[in-house]
Amino acid sequence: MRKILLTTLLLASAFVAGAADGLRVKTLTGDAVMFHFDSRPEVTFLAGKLQVKTAADPAVTFELDDIDSIEFAAMTGADAPAGCGICMSADASGVVFGNIADGAHAAVYSISGRLLVSERCAGGNFSLSRSVYGPGVYIVKIDGFTAKIVL
Repeated sequence: MRKILLTTLLLASAFVAGAADGLRVKTLTGDAVMFHFDSRPEVTFLAGKLQVKTAADPAVTFELDDIDSIEFAAMTGADAPAGCGICMSADASGVVFGNIADGAHAAVYSISGRLLVSERCAGGNFSLSRSVYGPGVYIVKIDGFTAKIVL
């Protein structure tokens, strides 16, 4: 299930890259690999692996079970993230959105467009819990950020 959530997050996050100019893949060991959008990363998922390849660099392969998060980030140098917008991470319990401005408005919609929850974020995080929402497809909007999530 974690593999499906990570795949969905990466694909859905393409809508919200906004001011970010790089893709950061962080592993469970804490290592992070940055890919610049100007090098047009090509992302594929096959047999439990995530592979990112750019025109300028050889392919980098990650085991999906070893990935902690996939984030869009602004870059200041070759591999130095200046920070990122809203970040997402997934686990068996659901999806957690982080790095949210305190007081930001968060809304969750069903795939049919019905508003399920509308609230202000506190503490920089917002969770889409599998135990609360159940399996399905959801649209999450947090201020200017929008993502389609499959639980």
